[in-house]
Amino acid sequence: MEEPITLDKPFMTYKQQINKLIYDKGLTINDIEYAVKLLKNHSYFDLISGYKDPFKKRDGNYKLHTSIEDIYALYCFDDTIRAIFLKYILIIEKKIKSLISYSFCEENGENQSDFLNVTNYNYTPQFQDAINKLVSKLQELIDNPKNYSYISHQKRSHGNVPLWVLMKALTLGTVSKMYSFLPQKIQYKVSKEFDYISEGMLVQMLDLLARVRNVCAHNERLYDYKYQKSTIN
Repeated sequence: MEEPITLDKPFMTYKQQINKLIYDKGLTINDIEYAVKLLKNHSYFDLISGYKDPFKKRDGNYKLHTSIEDIYALYCFDDTIRAIFLKYILIIEKKIKSLISYSFCEENGENQSDFLNVTNYNYTPQFQDAINKLVSKLQELIDNPKNYSYISHQKRSHGNVPLWVLMKALTLGTVSKMYSFLPQKIQYKVSKEFDYISEGMLVQMLDLLARVRNVCAHNERLYDYKYQKSTIN
């Protein structure tokens, strides 16, 4: 007979959640109805668990006079900066995709076989496995375009999907990796469009932007996000 599962965090009603915050943790809640509304709109996990830490003492209780409005204010601040960051990252993403596809095709040609050719990248032993994975991902997107009707149209009508068409369907993370694997000559053509930015700097910047974009797109915490440079894989 299987042993019953013990839940570390069992289901709690809104009333139980409020009581826990007030009586167990010392959070100030003056308007119960408003607090319940916040929990309904944002959930305990997203709002309280996600943003409580700056307001907590070492013993796990809240600092004196901390209110649920304080936690919600931090939540709203984070929501606002996520929207701002995402807006401008999307602008950069469009420009980077345009520059990479133009510079690559100018150097190598417009056939899909060109960007599916691993030798058109910096195919050194250090990057070979990662480049193989990248090219496999590009090939898979061409073979199974799913909801990308413009890719299907190019295949059906022309038998070729140029990089500038495929680029629209790539995530910024994939584009970041592609740029990092390009020969320096093509990297330079892209980086020179940004003042005071070298090829190496742009590699790291794109990696950072891709990670921050994911944080913003998935509504994760941004205000205390800590960046760690990714490894090539």
